[in-house]
Amino acid sequence: MATITLSLSEKSNEKGNSEILIRFSASQSQRYRVKSGLFISENRWTKKNEISIPKIETEERKQLILLTSKLESLKNHILTQYEQSDRTAIDKSWLSTVIDKFHFPEKYISTKQGFFDLFDDYIHKRKLSAGRLRAVKVVFRSLKRYELYKQKSDSSFLLDYDKFDENLLLDIESFFKSEPEVFEKYPDIYEIIKESRVPKQRGQNTLNDMFGKLRTFFIWLVENEKIDINPFNKFPIGECVYGTPYYITVAERNQLYAKNMKSVPQLAVQRDIFVLQCLIGCRVGDYFKMKMSNIINGAIEYIAGKTKDGNPITVRVPLNSNALEIIERYKDSSRESLMPFSSEQKYNEDIKLIFGFAQLNRMVTVLNPTTREEEKRPLNEIASSHLARRCFIGNLYKQVKDPNLVGSLSGHRNGSKAFARYRDIDDEMKIDLVNLLL
Repeated sequence: MATITLSLSEKSNEKGNSEILIRFSASQSQRYRVKSGLFISENRWTKKNEISIPKIETEERKQLILLTSKLESLKNHILTQYEQSDRTAIDKSWLSTVIDKFHFPEKYISTKQGFFDLFDDYIHKRKLSAGRLRAVKVVFRSLKRYELYKQKSDSSFLLDYDKFDENLLLDIESFFKSEPEVFEKYPDIYEIIKESRVPKQRGQNTLNDMFGKLRTFFIWLVENEKIDINPFNKFPIGECVYGTPYYITVAERNQLYAKNMKSVPQLAVQRDIFVLQCLIGCRVGDYFKMKMSNIINGAIEYIAGKTKDGNPITVRVPLNSNALEIIERYKDSSRESLMPFSSEQKYNEDIKLIFGFAQLNRMVTVLNPTTREEEKRPLNEIASSHLARRCFIGNLYKQVKDPNLVGSLSGHRNGSKAFARYRDIDDEMKIDLVNLLL
């Protein structure tokens, strides 16, 4: 814990006052003594290094009370700035600058907004869905950590939206890729700019998505005349590469629903929540917001979260007998939500356990997002809430082969690139097509 002690300079100014000196100790190797910019008469300074205030009400007493207050404010200011600063940047120059800013804040006022101030404006002024807002904030925090990382070698480094170019974007990309190694080397950065989990290796699709969100911010800067040229004009973002969507069949979904799970009642609840999602086909973010009021005339009705920023799509999915049975089983007037939802993270963890319990461990081919190489993985290891959505879309598409009709039930826009991947999902469909040649 940082501490501050005071002393009095032996030198006096022309008025016969001596300057109060500050000794700041952050650690055994970080101890600095600097001038405070505050002066006092030597006869009003005690042996305990404190200001002596007379009891008689005089002008001098008023001035000494003001000086005491200002000195206390300065000490608090130093300690506050210390808590907010990178520990490796603390030195005598840092301390002198902090004190100078306290006395002369107008010297440090810039008419130009900082990079992160503008980014924060962008976040608050744009109408972002909850999911997109979380993703944009991940980029925001990662860039904050990048700035701190660069300050390890250059304490004056600051991100400046005017100075973004291809080389800086390449360096940021390199940092995004290497965050796990940076975390190991500089854990203090992650104490200052925290993340909910330890950073993991990012795949190219994730990097593309992060840079897509950063590019949108720079488009906003151009539109608001903060910059003239978007640096992404010379920094193309690659196409995301996805494997063919895997999904569980109706038979596998029914096997899961029929599995006796009385020995694990909490997992049984999560299983029913998952099966209902398979029958509704919504994204998990939309699912967890649903209430009983979303049921209208025998169908679930909601606005797909991903479409709220543009042309909102109202999705209406008729509820079949299995869906109605599950909803009725968990009907509770004391609860607003459609189902007894937990957190998304707990839900995804439990889905894997449910699949293992039901022995749904069929091997499927997946694309490793980091290496972009194909892998064979059992369903129970990779099952997640999105598999319920895939189950809904894949099985419907297999039956009707009409992307627009299925898209109207899943909340995909017409011509959605994401939906287009479902066209290559089933050997039976291919056999049907080949048989047309007979």
